[in-house]
Amino acid sequence: MDEIGRPARFTAMVNHAPRAGGRHGAGPLLDAARRAEDAGYDVLSLADWSAVEVFAPLTLVAQATTRARLMTRIIAAPTRSPTLLASGAAWIDTISAGRFTLGLGAGVAELVRRAHGLPWGRPRSRMHDTIMILRALWGEPVDGAEIGDDGAVSFHGTELRVDGAVTDILPTGRIPIVLAADGPRMLRLAGALADGVILEMTTPEYVRWALHQARTGAAAVGRDLDAAVAAGDFDVCVQSLWPTGDDERHRAWALEYHVNHCVWPEFARHWAVAGLADEAEAVREAHEAGDRARALRLAGEHLFPALVVTGGNTSSAADLASWVSLRRHAGATLFAVPDRLDAFAGTDLASLRDAARLPS
Repeated sequence: MDEIGRPARFTAMVNHAPRAGGRHGAGPLLDAARRAEDAGYDVLSLADWSAVEVFAPLTLVAQATTRARLMTRIIAAPTRSPTLLASGAAWIDTISAGRFTLGLGAGVAELVRRAHGLPWGRPRSRMHDTIMILRALWGEPVDGAEIGDDGAVSFHGTELRVDGAVTDILPTGRIPIVLAADGPRMLRLAGALADGVILEMTTPEYVRWALHQARTGAAAVGRDLDAAVAAGDFDVCVQSLWPTGDDERHRAWALEYHVNHCVWPEFARHWAVAGLADEAEAVREAHEAGDRARALRLAGEHLFPALVVTGGNTSSAADLASWVSLRRHAGATLFAVPDRLDAFAGTDLASLRDAARLPS
């Protein structure tokens, strides 16, 4: 136990993006989930990757495991209605005996429009309304929601409106909601209404800034965020992609991911706060000039060293321990790391737990 009153926790992603190759189907998914739980991971994460169904495989993982919490990291909220989210989350919570955390993100405008053919709208307002409708459908009191004698929910928000919405099942208890947040408005919303934040492409500077924004949002509603963190009622999850030296296809996909985040306008502020504005701008300029190869090379040379650890190298274990330790000192509580630490860095979870301890 460290000085903020709770130990560091670790999560592993047990499903992979469809275009990244690797695991496919139920067998490899369940093998990965059981292996990660046996290795001591605290949370098993699954993502929708803006393209895949997540609740069906979560059902299988819930039945195949007994201890670890389950979390969506993440679901793009605009791709599902709050009513369907409420039902799917409550089912997983019930099947897993209360082990579920719902991780939501605003998504990316380009992907929501192109991959799903859906309108974009105002992400912060939509997320606020989504949380309100979810809580009401789960039977919790919500300001502005009308709940009929039959449990039907009506809520008229800024971005979303439901009238007489119903769901088929209630969760076993209160389902934590954590938000993938990047800009100040979403981070403040998380501090005010959510049970945690998920931060990606982090430097320690960015983690500190994000926590300041979340504290501001919490204070506006009379919430002490530091007390919530210390009590285990608010998680600060940091995540990244982990390129491996012997898997060139996965490394190429990780490079594409970072280049895209330099190009997408939603993340412009991110790079300045993270202290990587010039590096990201160089990547963006190369992309806009039509030189994608140069953009990928610049991402690998100038973004990767600050953001990720490359596996398969002799220094990978020390680099990963440093990555965890620096972000722990910045305030992170939940660390997304590779699911096969032995193969990735020749290390284990116990060593990372030691690296994440703060001085007493």
